[in-house]
Amino acid sequence: MKHLPFLPKDLSQLISFVPTRGWDAVQWRPLLGELKSLSVQLATGRGVRALGGSADALCRAVTLTPPGADARGIGSLNSRQRRAAGDALLRFFFAQWRNDAGLFLDLRPSRLAWARGRMHFTASGLHARLGEDFRRGMIALYRGFYLPDDRLFDRALRDMGFVKKGLGKSDVVKLRALLRQHFGTASTQQRFSIEEFRESFDALFDFFIEHDYRLPPDFVLVGFYLITLYLSLDEIGARHNVRDLCLEELGGA
Repeated sequence: MKHLPFLPKDLSQLISFVPTRGWDAVQWRPLLGELKSLSVQLATGRGVRALGGSADALCRAVTLTPPGADARGIGSLNSRQRRAAGDALLRFFFAQWRNDAGLFLDLRPSRLAWARGRMHFTASGLHARLGEDFRRGMIALYRGFYLPDDRLFDRALRDMGFVKKGLGKSDVVKLRALLRQHFGTASTQQRFSIEEFRESFDALFDFFIEHDYRLPPDFVLVGFYLITLYLSLDEIGARHNVRDLCLEELGGA
């Protein structure tokens, strides 16, 4: 891992998920600029209120209002509440892709609370606005995966630059399989494991390094978003119908 002494703790914890060898596949200078901006946002809260106004209206399952004294952490819920909390978090995760104003990237357990049958999310300065093509490409990837629609999935890969010039047919097949593994199962009873996510994340970086990729900062930021999602869903420990939740939020259900 690159030595980045200026990073606050919240960012350092997420950076640690990127394998050391993975930095060779990243556009380092643009990413450094993004990390500096995120550090300032975390210290000052810049942009949180403005983005919160649009994010709070994205889905009814999650609210950005303070949870109150009766709130409980997601690790203390019963089995029924855990399923409902995980469903709510997944809805919010997918719904945020619709927001062209940006994404709150930090969905870790410390940002979440459950009160009176509803998930409360406390936003931090860890937010970013992705490139529009990348954001729309992620929506297409998810829809293509869960519909399923192989043409939509493959077109999104190409539009986002994952299928780069000179990549052979067998390599495209391998990349497609790695990304599908990274997304997880398309079954209606999916359980989330942060260790399995880390393994698939490492495998993707291995592929990108082998084929001399230079990934844009957006890829790493989306990685942060997924890491925090998996950390919370792993702690919740329930099974979820991710396909239906995704398609209800992104269209196509």
